[in-house]
Amino acid sequence: AVSPTVSENGQSEKINQAAPSKSKAIFHQNPLWKRLTAKGKINITKSAFKTYKLWNVDASLNLSNNILKISPLKFLLYDGNFNSETKINLNKKNPVAEVRLSVEKLNIEKFLVSQKSKASERLSGALDANLKLKTFGLESDQIKKTMTGDGEIKIEKGTFKIFNLSE
Repeated sequence: AVSPTVSENGQSEKINQAAPSKSKAIFHQNPLWKRLTAKGKINITKSAFKTYKLWNVDASLNLSNNILKISPLKFLLYDGNFNSETKINLNKKNPVAEVRLSVEKLNIEKFLVSQKSKASERLSGALDANLKLKTFGLESDQIKKTMTGDGEIKIEKGTFKIFNLSE
């Protein structure tokens, strides 16, 4: 375990810190994180992540008292608009994330084509969604297991083309 010394206003303080594990969040234990504050904005004209393409990404970030707020996070995708507010409380061993998101007029067919999905030949329309989600932890497996939420999803001008139910 490493015990670095942090100087603040001429005073030294030892941080009692266990060796960090790749799979364990230690934000709630580290006094340095609790004192850290940050504000920022992100603007990206065009972005790609894996098979997803986003345009006009705009986000504001604020970290204070070990709470990270990303609000708003907005972008365009497949003829639609995405908007979300996220709050991640890092004060607990398993950080708590609360997310409110909305999607308006997402072109389902364009999205499915971009994902190389066979469903693009069978499903079309404009997707609207409003969701409120809550998760615990920072790792994808833990997030998937603990995710809860509610919301509504609506498809306008949608079509289902005939398909084989056994596929």
